Order: sequence, then C-alpha cells, then structure tokens
Amino acid sequence: MKTTIIAVPLEDGSQIEGSAKLSEYLKQNDITYDTDVFFAKAETARKTVYNCCRKTKQAVLDCLEKKQFPLIIGGDHAVSIGSVSAIIQKHDVSIVWIDAHTDINTPEASITKRIHGMPLATLMKNGYPELSALTEDKAIRNEDIVFLGPRSMDPYEKEYLSINDMHAYDDIYIKKHSIQKVLEEVKGIIKKPIHISLDLDVFDPQHCPGVNTPVENGLSIDEVKVMLNYLFDNFTVISMDLVEYNPLKDVDNKTVDIIKRIIRLIKEKVNNF
Repeated sequence: MKTTIIAVPLEDGSQIEGSAKLSEYLKQNDITYDTDVFFAKAETARKTVYNCCRKTKQAVLDCLEKKQFPLIIGGDHAVSIGSVSAIIQKHDVSIVWIDAHTDINTPEASITKRIHGMPLATLMKNGYPELSALTEDKAIRNEDIVFLGPRSMDPYEKEYLSINDMHAYDDIYIKKHSIQKVLEEVKGIIKKPIHISLDLDVFDPQHCPGVNTPVENGLSIDEVKVMLNYLFDNFTVISMDLVEYNPLKDVDNKTVDIIKRIIRLIKEKVNNF
C-alpha cells in the first residue's frame, strides 16, 4: 500500500508562531509530501481552524478513496479534527493518542482557550459546534480512546479521565511497568482498527525541541519506535497523524531527524500491508 503524506501547516490552533512554515521546512529538509493543504486565513483563529480542518478532512477522504494510507504531518494538533473526522466516515476505529497532553479540554473548561488542546473533545462532540459538526453523524466515544504518555493535564482533564475511567497510561506508569507491558494491556482493550495520533511533544524536549508546548521527562525515540512497531504489528492501522512540529523551535534539526525516522518506519510497515 502507498503511504500518502499530507502536510498541514496550521498554527492557529496553538496561536504559537512557527507551524505555518511547516511545508516550507519539510521541503528544505528533503521530506517529500504528496499533498499540501491550503486553507483560507480568516479573521479569527477559530474560523481559520475550521477552514483548515475542512480541507484536511477532504484530503484524507480523497486518500482513503484511493486505498492509500494517510500520514498527516501537522501543524498543531487541531489538524486531527479534520483527519479523524474523515477516518470515522469510513471506518469504525479506536484512537491511540500518543501525546504529553490528553487534549480533551472543552471551550468552557480550557484555561488557554487554544483549540490545539481540544481536538479529542471536539471529536467527541464537546467542542465548538462548527468544528464538532465536521464529524457529521459520527463521534469518538470515551471507550474508543487509549492515551499513551500524557504527563501534563489541566484539572478538568484529570477529573474527566478519572470520572469516566478512561484508558490513560502516563509517563510514570509506563516507566514503572515497561512499555511492553503497557502495550500488552492495550492489546487486551482495543478490538477495532486504529488511528494513531502522535504528538511530537510526547518526546523529551532535549531530543525533540521543535514543538509548540514542550514538557519535560518525555519518551525517547527508541521508546516511541517500540510503541509504533507494536501497534502496526498487532493491529490494523488505518491512518496516522504526526503533529505539533514547529520548525522555528527546532535545534540542530533534531526534530526533523525524528520526523524522518518515523516516516521511514511507517512507510516500511505500510509497504507490508
């Protein structure tokens, strides 16, 4: 199967300068993409995110129609509102959210009011109405989500995870029990094909500095590679996001090198489908 790389240079969900230059920097660093999502910049961040996610959704739908594997490289994590909205039109999936954050803030609960902290809530119909409407008559449910690596959550998010008994394996749990054990637990939970949403801030910022909201004590590239290899080897992976790349924050191309390594891994796995 062909891997189709879709570049989505969105920064308005984070309101942090840099990710709008994503496509330009990918090209400069010899990372070839198949589609560059162009969208209208509107008078508000919220409208711009809507324009972007609507176009991203269509790009992913086009890819699925061609029986290709969509690998979406963003831009802030709000792009996943578009990518996952497309996926759930065609497939009943579980979501593996590999991220330093859980991104289940609602517009009312969010401290920063930045949409890149709300994509999962939006996909669960708890976001801004026009953005949640992109999922049409579909929605992600609590039981459809597994979190790997979160270590920075707002009080609302912690309470939501606890009340709803969601599957969240934070950095402390992973380091205590080992990645392999965690992944074996995940295998017992998920019974559907999966969409992987990988936020680059799950990595420790000393290894991956080019992100919008770095959080200390993250995972290593080897740990994330173990996760990805296991997920591709044990589940039907439908699609994947690789997001929160901010080229203006990168140091010595460390983040670019990680992106290249992940792309190589994904292409090798998808080629064997």
